[in-house]
Amino acid sequence: KTNSWCCDCPKCLFAYLMLQPFISPSELQALFGRNVLENDRLYPTLLELVGKADSKPFECVGTHEESLVAAHLSVQMYQRENLPLPALLARLQQDVLSHENELDQRAATILESWGSEHTLPNAWENLLQQRVHVQ
Repeated sequence: KTNSWCCDCPKCLFAYLMLQPFISPSELQALFGRNVLENDRLYPTLLELVGKADSKPFECVGTHEESLVAAHLSVQMYQRENLPLPALLARLQQDVLSHENELDQRAATILESWGSEHTLPNAWENLLQQRVHVQ
């Protein structure tokens, strides 16, 4: 409880993965203190997050599908920016993502959905909707 990121747990990995498609790698590293996707010890946890292991982390993390889509969008972002993939994404791309079907459509489904049950202030909701083009 130090109000900081440990960069070595499922919650940190999930948060980093969710933000990666939307924040530049340098900005995200500045927020976390390092690139969590370079922590080789977290690969088994990443497999759990995307539903390719027998268990799911107990911490507050999203669904397997959300994690899988975030990884896919992260790979696309790195490719678009002509940047080398971090170790965990490169390994996941080879082991898992390359074998998945319709990831672009699955990503669109998640990004285009929007629930009304939340506690976001209206200003933040509007910013998020603009960022992911939800109307």
